[in-house]
Amino acid sequence: DEVMKLTFSKTSGTAVASTSTGTITFIIKAK
Repeated sequence: DEVMKLTFSKTSGTAVASTSTGTITFIIKAK
């Protein structure tokens, strides 16, 4: 259970990071 929790938080953390990075890049290009 702890391993699944660790894997999930690691995966969702990466997903959130890449999403915000893509959004920031898009905003910079839009200006």
